[in-house]
Amino acid sequence: MPKVLITLAGLLLGMSDSKMNDPRELFPPAMPHAETVVPNNDAFIEGCRSYVAEMSERLGWTFGNSTLTHSETWGLVWRVDYQVRGELPNSTYVKRLICWRPPGKEEGFGTATVVVLRDEQ
Repeated sequence: MPKVLITLAGLLLGMSDSKMNDPRELFPPAMPHAETVVPNNDAFIEGCRSYVAEMSERLGWTFGNSTLTHSETWGLVWRVDYQVRGELPNSTYVKRLICWRPPGKEEGFGTATVVVLRDEQ
């Protein structure tokens, strides 16, 4: 399990009260676990990009490597590494946006940003 150094949760969709008791269950893990890599779903990825557009523009995010997966628990999950404008690349950690839509939901997104040690990604 990767060590998550910083966690900020965004909109949470379809979370039960029991999940609120364990912070690890508030959003998908930083690394896929028991998930299936799926072919690009451009509409989902663009929806995630649009959902975070204002924040990513304001904070100067540049997106890098990404993976789209499907989880029975979390539904579609897009993980994308990003850098912040003006910051030098860091060899110790990587910043990652996690965007998901729980199974059965037709709209809306959950988001979280995490910082993961590189040797554990």
